[in-house]
Amino acid sequence: MSYDLVFWRYSDEGTPRTHADHLAIYTANGTEGLEPLPKGEVESALHSAMPEDWVFDDESAWVRETGGTIQIYWSSPCMVLFHLYGKWSGGDANRLIGVMNGFGCPLFDPQIPERFQP
Repeated sequence: MSYDLVFWRYSDEGTPRTHADHLAIYTANGTEGLEPLPKGEVESALHSAMPEDWVFDDESAWVRETGGTIQIYWSSPCMVLFHLYGKWSGGDANRLIGVMNGFGCPLFDPQIPERFQP
């Protein structure tokens, strides 16, 4: 099973947004109205948060010997997408969500599609 988790933060995060606003940002992979993310800090925090059974194989994915993979796609300087597939758990997804919430980036779940508040 695969699942995508997408994160960004608006420049004015407190302003109410509609479902259509969030969907437009996601589909455009845009930067207008978004805050650039500190890529190096985000990646460092992610490395610290991942358990030992996840090994970072290069610059874009963690791999678990038992078959799971988490790929990272920086869609723009303002948006990051995690593609989870193979053997991963809700705990793995929640770990990514927690790290990104720490950077002021609520989860956008494109499968639903809905953007959650931290």
